[in-house]
Amino acid sequence: MLKKAIKLVTNNFGFKVLALFFAVVLWLVVLNIDDPTKSRTFTTSVSLENEEAITNMGKYYEIMDGRNTISFKVSAKRSILNMLSNSDFRAVADMSRIEDNSRVPVEITPTRYTSSIEIQSKDLYLDVSVEDSQTKQLVINAASAGTPGDDCAVDSVSIMGSNVLKISGPESVVSTIDRVVATINVEGVTTSITDSVIPTLLDQYGGTIDTTKLTLSMQTVNIKAEIKDIKYIDVKAVITGTPAEGYVNTAVAYSPERVAVKGAAAVLNTVNTIEIPEGIISIDGATETIEQSVNISTYLPDGISLMSDEDKQVTVTVVLEKIETRMFEVPAENITVNNVPTAYNAVFPEDAVKVYIRGLKNDLDRLSAEDIKGSVSVSGMGQGDNTVVVDLELDEELYSTNGEQTATIYLEPKNSQNAGNGSNTNSGSNNNDNSGSENQNQNNSNKKPEGNGNHLDNTEE
Repeated sequence: MLKKAIKLVTNNFGFKVLALFFAVVLWLVVLNIDDPTKSRTFTTSVSLENEEAITNMGKYYEIMDGRNTISFKVSAKRSILNMLSNSDFRAVADMSRIEDNSRVPVEITPTRYTSSIEIQSKDLYLDVSVEDSQTKQLVINAASAGTPGDDCAVDSVSIMGSNVLKISGPESVVSTIDRVVATINVEGVTTSITDSVIPTLLDQYGGTIDTTKLTLSMQTVNIKAEIKDIKYIDVKAVITGTPAEGYVNTAVAYSPERVAVKGAAAVLNTVNTIEIPEGIISIDGATETIEQSVNISTYLPDGISLMSDEDKQVTVTVVLEKIETRMFEVPAENITVNNVPTAYNAVFPEDAVKVYIRGLKNDLDRLSAEDIKGSVSVSGMGQGDNTVVVDLELDEELYSTNGEQTATIYLEPKNSQNAGNGSNTNSGSNNNDNSGSENQNQNNSNKKPEGNGNHLDNTEE
């Protein structure tokens, strides 16, 4: 049996080897026809290594156009290519090998079928831009936005914890940062609140700076807003001193008249006015209106502050006016004559009685002689000319007389021949006095005055 097997193998051995060779070649031909070598482009993201090689030099780099992907061509059998995807390749850019500060070589490594794959793309680069880096530290400013609830106001806004932000990044961006603001929303709130907010970087014009390229020491900060009640209260001042002779204080005006203050409700309920104390505003010896600006924040009770710093300065205007003296001719019939003896008639020599009244110009302009009333008393007086004191009925808050006002009045017997002659005399309203009429002084002249001049013994100050 063994000999038969050996003979079977060795019989025509050369032909058999040749047949096997042709079979293998045929298989290879068929295989290449059915599974040829192909190429395909893949795209994958680039991983960066040794970035500190750039940053340690005080530089900042940025991938151009923000693209950190790279495309490359791979050749392999079609059957293998069909099983490959972008994730089967690793692209690495070693930043320590940067060239001309503008590009970094990229190495592509397949993660499988390594021996069956050929990377056809050569000299692959990642384009970058490089500039100086900068670090800046700024204090975070606390701010609020929105309007609190009714009768409430923001008393203060503060950063809780560290209020210093460290900012690093490209010099072209960091150098434009002017300030940092953290803003808390207080819209509609009525009590104090806290919140965690993202700081906002602003340039010198108030524009917001994009932080994409920046590294911040804090991404958020805690901020607190103190909310207080508000109240509107009047401003008053104690005016001291006396103006110069002949002048009077007629009005005190404030600008603003009322100010808004904030504080705890319990404290606000005890305050209705802000009073500028005695000694701050003096009109002593003044002859003209005084205008003075006063910082009222000094006089606020503890626990209360102004809503706006613009209200700190209140302008107090003390109006001074000069007192004038003006002569009025009061119709004689407006003067009531009291205590006229029964046996006499009392008459005024003129149609009007001249009186001198003091007051402010506007008040004197409103006063008419026809509206002035007065009275005299002839009690104890006898026949002839008598000087009497005129008692005027005036609004004492507006007017006063310039000294004692007097007038001349004539008493004549009722049976006098001239009693009926009223061409040169005027009688006021006579209130007769029946007592003592027979004991009048008979030494007075019986002659009625013939002159028609004024007999007032008044002088104007």
